[in-house]
Amino acid sequence: MEQALYGREAVQFETSSPHTSRLIRQRNGLWMGPRGPRGTAVSAVLSASGLQPWRVTAVLPQLWVNPWAERPFTLQLPVQTATTKETGEVVYDHDLKGSAAELFGLATDWPGGSPW
Repeated sequence: MEQALYGREAVQFETSSPHTSRLIRQRNGLWMGPRGPRGTAVSAVLSASGLQPWRVTAVLPQLWVNPWAERPFTLQLPVQTATTKETGEVVYDHDLKGSAAELFGLATDWPGGSPW
Protein backbone atom coordinates (compact mmCIF):
# COMPACT_ATOMS: atom_id res chain seq x y z
CA MET A 1 0.00 0.00 0.00
CA GLU A 2 2.80 2.38 0.93
CA GLN A 3 4.47 2.21 -2.46
CA ALA A 4 1.20 2.16 -4.40
CA LEU A 5 -0.02 5.36 -2.74
CA TYR A 6 3.19 7.34 -2.18
CA GLY A 7 5.48 5.90 -4.89
CA ARG A 8 8.14 3.20 -5.04
CA GLU A 9 11.32 3.41 -3.01
CA ALA A 10 14.58 3.56 -4.92
CA VAL A 11 18.27 4.08 -4.21
CA GLN A 12 19.89 7.15 -5.75
CA PHE A 13 23.66 6.95 -6.33
CA GLU A 14 26.02 9.91 -6.64
CA THR A 15 28.57 9.09 -9.35
CA SER A 16 30.86 12.01 -8.57
CA SER A 17 33.15 12.08 -5.56
CA PRO A 18 32.30 11.39 -2.80
CA HIS A 19 30.34 8.34 -3.91
CA THR A 20 27.18 8.36 -1.82
CA SER A 21 23.75 6.85 -1.98
CA ARG A 22 20.42 7.66 -0.44
CA LEU A 23 16.93 6.24 -0.33
CA ILE A 24 14.38 8.25 -2.34
CA ARG A 25 10.75 7.85 -3.29
CA GLN A 26 9.90 7.80 -6.99
CA ARG A 27 7.04 9.90 -8.31
CA ASN A 28 4.93 6.98 -9.49
CA GLY A 29 2.31 6.55 -6.77
CA LEU A 30 -1.40 7.27 -6.73
CA TRP A 31 -0.84 10.51 -4.82
CA MET A 32 2.49 11.70 -6.31
CA GLY A 33 3.19 11.63 -10.03
CA PRO A 34 5.91 12.96 -12.34
CA ARG A 35 4.33 16.43 -12.33
CA GLY A 36 3.65 16.56 -8.58
CA PRO A 37 0.65 15.78 -6.40
CA ARG A 38 -2.30 13.98 -8.01
CA GLY A 39 -5.35 12.15 -6.72
CA THR A 40 -5.99 15.11 -4.44
CA ALA A 41 -9.74 14.37 -4.30
CA VAL A 42 -8.95 11.34 -2.10
CA SER A 43 -8.14 12.39 1.47
CA ALA A 44 -7.24 8.96 2.85
CA VAL A 45 -7.52 5.21 2.31
CA LEU A 46 -8.52 2.72 5.01
CA SER A 47 -7.14 -0.78 4.41
CA ALA A 48 -6.85 -4.09 6.23
CA SER A 49 -4.96 -7.26 5.39
CA GLY A 50 -6.63 -10.63 5.84
CA LEU A 51 -9.88 -9.15 7.08
CA GLN A 52 -12.68 -11.72 7.30
CA PRO A 53 -16.10 -11.30 8.99
CA TRP A 54 -15.18 -13.77 11.73
CA ARG A 55 -11.82 -12.04 12.36
CA VAL A 56 -13.01 -8.44 12.47
CA THR A 57 -12.06 -8.12 16.15
CA ALA A 58 -8.54 -9.43 15.49
CA VAL A 59 -7.44 -7.18 12.60
CA LEU A 60 -7.10 -3.42 12.95
CA PRO A 61 -7.35 -1.46 9.72
CA GLN A 62 -4.63 1.00 8.72
CA LEU A 63 -5.27 4.58 7.63
CA TRP A 64 -3.14 6.00 4.80
CA VAL A 65 -3.42 9.82 4.75
CA ASN A 66 -2.90 11.86 1.58
CA PRO A 67 -0.85 14.92 2.62
CA TRP A 68 -1.69 16.66 -0.66
CA ALA A 69 -5.48 16.22 -0.44
CA GLU A 70 -7.71 19.18 -1.32
CA ARG A 71 -9.65 18.44 1.85
CA PRO A 72 -7.26 17.10 4.51
CA PHE A 73 -8.38 14.12 6.57
CA THR A 74 -8.62 15.40 10.15
CA LEU A 75 -10.68 12.74 11.91
CA GLN A 76 -8.72 10.91 14.63
CA LEU A 77 -9.29 7.15 14.42
CA PRO A 78 -7.86 4.58 16.86
CA VAL A 79 -5.86 2.83 14.13
CA GLN A 80 -2.29 2.96 12.87
CA THR A 81 -1.93 6.00 10.62
CA ALA A 82 0.63 6.61 7.89
CA THR A 83 1.48 9.77 5.97
CA THR A 84 4.57 11.14 4.23
CA LYS A 85 6.95 14.03 4.75
CA GLU A 86 8.08 16.39 1.99
CA THR A 87 11.17 14.17 1.57
CA GLY A 88 8.98 11.17 0.73
CA GLU A 89 9.71 9.42 4.03
CA VAL A 90 6.61 7.60 5.26
CA VAL A 91 5.82 8.28 8.90
CA TYR A 92 3.75 5.86 10.97
CA ASP A 93 1.78 6.70 14.11
CA HIS A 94 2.14 3.52 16.16
CA ASP A 95 0.16 4.90 19.10
CA LEU A 96 -2.89 2.64 18.89
CA LYS A 97 -5.68 3.80 21.15
CA GLY A 98 -7.71 0.62 21.45
CA SER A 99 -8.48 -2.78 20.02
CA ALA A 100 -10.37 -3.81 16.90
CA ALA A 101 -13.22 -5.04 19.11
CA GLU A 102 -13.50 -1.61 20.75
CA LEU A 103 -13.27 0.16 17.38
CA PHE A 104 -16.21 -1.80 15.99
CA GLY A 105 -18.17 -1.99 19.26
CA LEU A 106 -18.03 -5.80 19.45
CA ALA A 107 -17.25 -8.29 22.20
CA THR A 108 -13.62 -9.47 22.21
CA ASP A 109 -14.70 -13.07 21.54
CA TRP A 110 -17.02 -12.07 18.65
CA PRO A 111 -18.71 -13.87 16.97
CA GLY A 112 -18.44 -16.30 19.91
CA GLY A 113 -19.73 -19.80 20.17
CA SER A 114 -18.80 -22.82 18.12
CA PRO A 115 -19.03 -22.71 14.31
CA TRP A 116 -20.71 -26.14 14.25
